[in-house]
Amino acid sequence: MSVQQENPAFATIDKLNVIYEAGLDGQGRPVIVLCACQLPNPDVMDYDTVLADTLTESEYVLAFFASPAYYRPSWMWLLKVYRALDRKYKKNLKALYVVHLEGAFRYIFDFANRLMSPKFAEKLFYISHLENLDPILPLRNLNLPQPVIDYELQLPSVNASSSTATVDKRRGTTGFGSTGKYGTRRNTTEVAMAFGRTLDDLAEIDRITGVNIGEDYIPPVLCLMIEHLRQHGMDQEGIFRKSPSSVEFKQVKHALNKRIPVDLKNYDIHISSNLVKTFVKELPVPLLTSRDVHCLDKATVRQERVGQMQGVISRLPRYERNVLQYVLCFLGEVADHSDVNSMTINNLAILFAPNLIHHQPASATDQFTTQEEALKRANIYLTELQNSIDCLQWMILEHRALFSTDKSLNK
Repeated sequence: MSVQQENPAFATIDKLNVIYEAGLDGQGRPVIVLCACQLPNPDVMDYDTVLADTLTESEYVLAFFASPAYYRPSWMWLLKVYRALDRKYKKNLKALYVVHLEGAFRYIFDFANRLMSPKFAEKLFYISHLENLDPILPLRNLNLPQPVIDYELQLPSVNASSSTATVDKRRGTTGFGSTGKYGTRRNTTEVAMAFGRTLDDLAEIDRITGVNIGEDYIPPVLCLMIEHLRQHGMDQEGIFRKSPSSVEFKQVKHALNKRIPVDLKNYDIHISSNLVKTFVKELPVPLLTSRDVHCLDKATVRQERVGQMQGVISRLPRYERNVLQYVLCFLGEVADHSDVNSMTINNLAILFAPNLIHHQPASATDQFTTQEEALKRANIYLTELQNSIDCLQWMILEHRALFSTDKSLNK
């Protein structure tokens, strides 16, 4: 490992202990540890210095502890790093262990997985608990920061009798924002009656349980969460941006999936906001797709843009149309309080676009033979993502006109 200690930028990074060498693995290869909890504020420190001169020209393994994370690198920075890496560094990386993968880092790793060649992706392992990492990389050698240990302690314990592997080797690529396997707890099978079901399924479940299903049907579980946010979260700074306790989030989601009554007032408000994003993201039939966004490509004037999007909305199934209107209206209300909650329309669009507007997933044959092909596809995705953000921002702003039968509002 060649780390230039005389580099002034490294002196600051060294004190932060963001990335460091932690002995050797069982095959005598250097182990590099990267802790997300130590990442500095990107507004204060240039992330380019975090990885400066830390890569080794010999074979090595990397252990990335993804949670807790207070800051995260941007997709553009990730792409920049990938472009900058020499082939020898990618080749010499023999294993990447990603531990405690939660929250926003899931999007980054889904994105990174799209860039990786099949050979690189086979080096990627997801690990749910520290005790599953210990046989591979002894914990006593890793000098983990206290926040990583505290995070582990608040997780549910591993079920020793489970036959499901707790270390998952993801091969190939998946669609952006897709639900992958990140250890035992994500492989637990349960009959969901709220999340991950089509709106038609939820309507049928509610009909069986005695709910009056009309043309304006919206799933009661979504109404429960949004109405709670309307009453208690509109003035909460960083609503939809901050992450709640992982344990409580899973407890509440599990209860709602079992139709167990939950008083959301007893929980952190950020649980409700993150559940709303999760509900929309996990819809098997998306509210909108990246193809729908392209309807605005050639529309230049407001009236034409409104008309084009109204055409897309009119072709949606009725329940999807209802939920889209309900969510957009609510996001508009949240933005009206942006002077207090800091959630402008643009901020809301950035957070909701990857969840609400689904992109075409990668196919099994979508494998890249060259780095240039992978980067080209990544650039296409980034462009699509930005288009989705721009479109959703505009839809929140124009939601009244989009769903109005009063044509005067469209002008």
